Amino acid sequence: MDDAKRDGVLQGGSVLGKKASVLYFYFEGRVRYPMRRNYLNILIAGFLILAFYLPIQYRLTPKDVPASADFSSKIQGGVATLAFSPDGNVLASADESGSITLWDVVSGKQGSTLADPTGGTVTGLVFSPDGDTLASTSQDTITLWDVAGGQPRGTLRNPTGAIVTGLTFSPDGGTLASVGSDAQMTLWNLASGAWRRLPFSHPDGVAALVFSPDGALLASSGKDAYVRLWDAVSGQEHSALLNPTSAAVTGLAFSPDGAVLASAGEDAQITLWDTHSGSVQRILVGHGDVIRGIAFSPDGAVLASGGRDAHVKLWDVASGRERSTLLGPFGSAVTGVVFDSGSDTLASVGEDARILLWDVSTGQLRQILAGHDKPVADIAFQSDRALASASVDGRFIVWDLTTGIQRFAVQVPAPTGADSTGPAAGNESRSAAAAGTTASDRSPSGVDNSSATTMASAANRTPQASKPREAAKTKGITALAMNSDGTRIGSVGNDGAVRLWDAALNELLALAGHSGPVVVGVAFSSGGKVASAGRDTEIRVWDATTGRQNRMLLAQEHPIRTLAASPDGKFLASAGEETRVMLWDAETGKLRNILNGHRDFISSVAFSADGRRLASAGVDTRILLWDVMTGKVLQTLIGHSDEVNALAFSPDGKLLASAGQDQTVILWDAATGQRLQTLTGHLAPIRALAFSRNSKTLASAGQDFQILAWKTANGKLIVVK
Repeated sequence: MDDAKRDGVLQGGSVLGKKASVLYFYFEGRVRYPMRRNYLNILIAGFLILAFYLPIQYRLTPKDVPASADFSSKIQGGVATLAFSPDGNVLASADESGSITLWDVVSGKQGSTLADPTGGTVTGLVFSPDGDTLASTSQDTITLWDVAGGQPRGTLRNPTGAIVTGLTFSPDGGTLASVGSDAQMTLWNLASGAWRRLPFSHPDGVAALVFSPDGALLASSGKDAYVRLWDAVSGQEHSALLNPTSAAVTGLAFSPDGAVLASAGEDAQITLWDTHSGSVQRILVGHGDVIRGIAFSPDGAVLASGGRDAHVKLWDVASGRERSTLLGPFGSAVTGVVFDSGSDTLASVGEDARILLWDVSTGQLRQILAGHDKPVADIAFQSDRALASASVDGRFIVWDLTTGIQRFAVQVPAPTGADSTGPAAGNESRSAAAAGTTASDRSPSGVDNSSATTMASAANRTPQASKPREAAKTKGITALAMNSDGTRIGSVGNDGAVRLWDAALNELLALAGHSGPVVVGVAFSSGGKVASAGRDTEIRVWDATTGRQNRMLLAQEHPIRTLAASPDGKFLASAGEETRVMLWDAETGKLRNILNGHRDFISSVAFSADGRRLASAGVDTRILLWDVMTGKVLQTLIGHSDEVNALAFSPDGKLLASAGQDQTVILWDAATGQRLQTLTGHLAPIRALAFSRNSKTLASAGQDFQILAWKTANGKLIVVK
């Protein structure tokens, strides 16, 4: 029967192993399936079946994220133990000892260390609007600091003796409003030190506290469903506004001109109030769950909201019309939204610790910034091209918004109450920072300064003769490769050997030499050579005819996950449990370039048919396309919702295929980066991809014991047999 007419799935039943990890089909030009049909059957039944025994412990999954993240410190007047200055150039962090550290966000260097005069634990930090003053809280005491000099300016004691739970500065920095655990609000004149207590009004607690842009009004809200406006000078109540749904109000935001106050909360609605008359202008309905963040654009034309329903919505303030509904690819609850100064970019933060950047005019997702392992506590735009973020575990990152790449990252002491526990015993950490790519290794421009040292010393580095061998944990093949004319097949696996086979699957050579038992990559290079890469961090190059080892390439300091050779065999690319891709000259063995751009471990690399581009992907879900000659990022492809495990370019150079943990295969236009098709059919993560020689068929293998083959023209399934 003509294979093209069969529709279905190749099922392995009980014959197949537990997890599919490798797929390499050889398609012979005009012949629909491999060189000789019986050889492919052997290849599938032999190598692929064994390959299902993937050592899954080497694929590290994302850490669990806490169920909620407090984002109140930046837009609601609450306090947190991490805070950015308004211009985003200074980060203040506090630890349990009572020390406050000021960090230069531009350079990543540690600045002044401030010792809280009370000797107690610092529970809150807030900058004044001009960034000159930092207010910290400890128990019932507020300390004001000179940011430039690092010295205390004075202390304020809560007149009720209650713990201070919220702070916010007036726009001119002359007045400070505080709220205590007893729900009592106080206004402080910072020039004179005089204070004025506001009437007790929110018996169930104050949830939000914010000044109007002109500083004339102070707005407060709570679980009692009231929004109250206060005269910021006299302390007299201006208006008491009852939420029309009588639900708790947990978020407030003034429009830039102060004429409109937006309130939101547990009723999943936003109410727009006229601050002069106290009347309801509009009620915005659209969210399906509690709203966690609201913000006006700097020009006042747009209101952004984000909530537990994982949606970000953009509203036209003048008409109340919903302009856009923005749904991120990860379906995570939104905990905060912040506009840049130009009103054209919106940053949203979710419980999955990712930062999404949206184009306000089109509603399109511009970038995904994924570098935090814990929820993001604060973000600040430094400029139109830079964003700083800090997470509750004390890690802050400065991002280049032009490229989406981290300029640098710094780990500050874990803040009070942060979950600083590591992964459970017996599990490996997925964080790239744990792999040694730390801020101390990076310059402010984002270039890894360790690269020059590594490149210079790689040629002189000698292997450790006594490197211990790991105990083999699983059986099976981890990677397969074929040379350009299909006469040789290379296989590697968990026995530490590199095996070479002829087209009839007769074993020709078994090459031993890796220090560790697990070899994860194999690729044929130029001059009749074959390269292998292992989790022992070694890349070994062998003569494919004699089996003699020609050289060993050493530059990677962490386990390798993937290895690829350019179609002409002149270049090798390797990557693994760090954020860098190593590009090698296969003929000389010299390290040609180090490609920095990923934010987490890299699981797959693939060269284009002409060898001019390299694709890389992994845990951060992004696919980066590199110019092989210059080492520059050409494109960033966003489409997968989880780790990308496999990449493959079509032989005609027109398509790029990707697949991963989200159980989908995506076909991309290799030239434009346009997403062409999303192929669904697998019931478990996908581990491997391969194109036919005529580029008309794509095969995929997954942990669901299935090998699927697709027509690339229309995405239709066809039988592989």
